Amino acid sequence: SWASTCSASCSAGGSRRPVLVVAAESGQPGLVRALVEAGARVDAEVERGAPPWGRTALTIAAGRGYAEVVRVLVDGGADLEARERDFEEGGRTPLM
Repeated sequence: SWASTCSASCSAGGSRRPVLVVAAESGQPGLVRALVEAGARVDAEVERGAPPWGRTALTIAAGRGYAEVVRVLVDGGADLEARERDFEEGGRTPLM
């Protein structure tokens, strides 16, 4: 399936943001679960130049308070220790 080939270079609408990130931003756990089960990389980062660069689906979902999306991502193997790379807020982990 298309999701099984998703990596950091997959994007939604040419935005350089992984499809899984876009799904997590929308707060839709069912869609996130379907992407994870289809093989989307749970730790793919938003590419430099596309806001919020250096963040993963987990850091975004946690920051927005989407608890069910966070659960799906953690169950899917997302890295709880991954640090954000943007310079404005850099260094935070998803649970900070």
